[in-house]
Amino acid sequence: MSNSIQVNSSILPGQYQKTLESLKLKEVCLEEFHLSFDRDNIEHDGVRINIEHKTYSRQTPEQFFAYITYYLKGIHEEKTVLQIEAKYCIIHEIDEPIEQVFFDVFRSINLKMITFPYFRELVASITSRMEIKTLTLPYNVFIPEEEHSE
Repeated sequence: MSNSIQVNSSILPGQYQKTLESLKLKEVCLEEFHLSFDRDNIEHDGVRINIEHKTYSRQTPEQFFAYITYYLKGIHEEKTVLQIEAKYCIIHEIDEPIEQVFFDVFRSINLKMITFPYFRELVASITSRMEIKTLTLPYNVFIPEEEHSE
C-alpha cells in the first residue's frame, strides 16, 4: 500500500515541484476569526465536531496569496453548540505568475499542511480560555474538499 497522496491534476510532478520551490514564503497570517458557543449545552458529552473549509487564491505580479477558511461546528443532539471560523492567508513572493493547475494541487495538500497546525493550536488555545473542556483536534489535515455555504 502506498503512502503517497493521489491528486487528479493536469500538472506534472516535476512542474509542480519547480513552482513550489520558486515560491518565497513571506507571511502566514490569521485574517479573520469568529467564535460563538452555547455555554449551557457545550459541556455535554457526545459533542460531534465537524470541520469544513474553502480555499481560493489571488496574485499580483510580485505576490501569490493563498487563502483557506476553516469552519468548525460542535454539534450536540442536532444543535450547534460551538462555531469557530478562522481565515488564514499565506503570502509568497513570486517571480512569475502562478497557474491555476498549480493552485489546485497546492490547496489540496500543501495549504492544509501549512495552515491546519495553526488552526488546531488556535482551537485548543481559545477553548482552554473559555471555561470549557479544551478541544484538541486530530492531526488529520486532509479534510475532504467541501464547499461551505454561508
